[in-house]
Amino acid sequence: MPSAGNEGSGNAADPTENPKKYVPSPPYPTHIPKPMKRIFSLFLFLVVTFYAQAEDKIYYGYCPQTLSSEHLSAVGTGESGLMQVAICLDPATDPAVARLKGQRILGVRLFARTAYTSSQRASDRYVFHAENEIDGATMSKTTCKFYEGWNEVLFQTPAVIGDAPLYLGASVYETMGTPYPFGVYNGAEAPNSYFLNVQKEGWKTRSGSVLLLEAIVEDLDPAVKAPDGLLSGTAHVSFKGNDLTVRPSALMNGKLYVHNQSAQSVKALAFKSEDAAGETHIHHLDLSDNPLAPFDARIIDYKVMSPSLNGTAQPLTLNVTELTPTEGESLDAQGRGVSFTTSFLVMDDAFRRIPLVEEFTSQYCINCPFMVYYLDQAMEEWRSQGNPLLYVAHHSGFQADMFTQEADRGLLFLFGKETSYNPAVMYDRRVFAGYNSPVMGAKVAETTPYTEAITAVSQVPALAEVHVNLNEGRKAVTVSGTVNRDIVAEGMPIHLTCYLVESGIPTTTFFQKGLTEFEDAPDDLAEKFRHNGVIRHAFTEPTGEVITTVNDGNACTFSVTYDLPEKVSPLPVLDKKNCDIVAFLHFVSEDDMYNNFLLNAGSLRYTDESLGITAPTVTPASPVCYDLQGRRIGNGVRQHGICIDSNGRKIVR
Repeated sequence: MPSAGNEGSGNAADPTENPKKYVPSPPYPTHIPKPMKRIFSLFLFLVVTFYAQAEDKIYYGYCPQTLSSEHLSAVGTGESGLMQVAICLDPATDPAVARLKGQRILGVRLFARTAYTSSQRASDRYVFHAENEIDGATMSKTTCKFYEGWNEVLFQTPAVIGDAPLYLGASVYETMGTPYPFGVYNGAEAPNSYFLNVQKEGWKTRSGSVLLLEAIVEDLDPAVKAPDGLLSGTAHVSFKGNDLTVRPSALMNGKLYVHNQSAQSVKALAFKSEDAAGETHIHHLDLSDNPLAPFDARIIDYKVMSPSLNGTAQPLTLNVTELTPTEGESLDAQGRGVSFTTSFLVMDDAFRRIPLVEEFTSQYCINCPFMVYYLDQAMEEWRSQGNPLLYVAHHSGFQADMFTQEADRGLLFLFGKETSYNPAVMYDRRVFAGYNSPVMGAKVAETTPYTEAITAVSQVPALAEVHVNLNEGRKAVTVSGTVNRDIVAEGMPIHLTCYLVESGIPTTTFFQKGLTEFEDAPDDLAEKFRHNGVIRHAFTEPTGEVITTVNDGNACTFSVTYDLPEKVSPLPVLDKKNCDIVAFLHFVSEDDMYNNFLLNAGSLRYTDESLGITAPTVTPASPVCYDLQGRRIGNGVRQHGICIDSNGRKIVR
């Protein structure tokens, strides 16, 4: 995918293949609904390479047979380097694998995000199996080509399930031109998770999604596929909650991942959830309207009861207890599949996190519209799944423009030791691994990194609840809520920041550079682009104001009231219906970049035309000047550079 650099005055933070063996089948109808999501916009069709007759094999693993595009994602770095993935079949922890002892593993079925067929770095492109250790002496490699979509690749030497853990995996040399090579399924989770080895840094466990890789198991006799075979009555369920912080003994909203690991369609199943206190609940799923196909899986919106005990890592274990095939009697499934345990932070004052995305941008930033097009796509997809999300744009970091306010300039310290630049993004002002400040460059023309970042911060426990409400008379706004008692007890100052922001501002009214400069930009870039999240009024200082909490013995609460502005500056609001009041609690530290993160956020949408915000009187102002590298050089115009007058016009001197 194309990429673009950042704008600013400094820098932003393999043996020979047998060609007859890898012949793709003709394109066939995809299982992925159209239109495709942006993250897989290049998938024109799915290609599968077959090495065995369908009746002679079955699949074992945790990935689905049919894919929903909204849950598709991929793993990789976006940079050039070796990328390896693996799963583990362990008879000691998985009862189904234990029953499959003696069965041969013919190969693997995996989903590749893009094709890897070049002769370059061919020795790094292979599938493998290994016993006991992934990189141990027992590793057996089979070099191959990977085609876009599903691939089935046979091992040159099949593996046999025995008593030891058996690792199955794939390897490829990822490049910037073909990033994120291996598919994963978001919204689902599986026991033992999967493993990544990024650029030879060592194998690490990964959770939170299902790697789209599974075993092809030989079944030359009916031992496995028969209704009373080795995998009959075998299924798996796991739960992924919307919130990692929950109240005790309360229904939790989330996603249930149901995987049918048997060779029969399933019309109903029951599973049990159990917490550390021994409290159990039995759940029944009716799938008769849309039975779950053999070896397939499905993600279902579902509620389960949270653990009953308070604590930082309270476990909840799920086990399938009964399975009903579409034909035949119900089967006792207790103990036939692997159980799944996940942990929750359980506390009485638990809150749901509302992520805040903040962008540093400018009307003069040529790269901003192109890169942020994909951020907008990621945020749109996130919200379309019913997830809350807030967005604010700070017009600073490269060049000031017509929208710039002190609320924008006053946050440049968050770049840390880096010189400020555009486009750049913050997610709840969290510092991600590999970064030294909360600010991250927006350089990749894909939704993947943005979706992953939003997902990551959304899973951080919220430490406060923020409410925004208009007062009676609708001339003032009150921001109130509750703060986690342990956080308050630590004694660190908690800051509240509150903005009035406007979205949907057209470029016909306020210009934007970069809408037509790139030939490889999306065709609808100029049509879709709007100035969104623009700060029209800041109720607080750039770093917010310190709040005072009141502890009534049950909770720590706060409340602050602000008068609504009669005028906003520096430019008038175009459409009051496109305005929001955004407020958030956070820490502030100019010395420790890790200590600026959000506790939580909240917002209120303007819906009343009578709120009375009027356009300000725009008075002439001294021009702001920059040199040809974008550095601000003062208010005079005698130096050579770019002068921006009070109406936003750019003059080169």
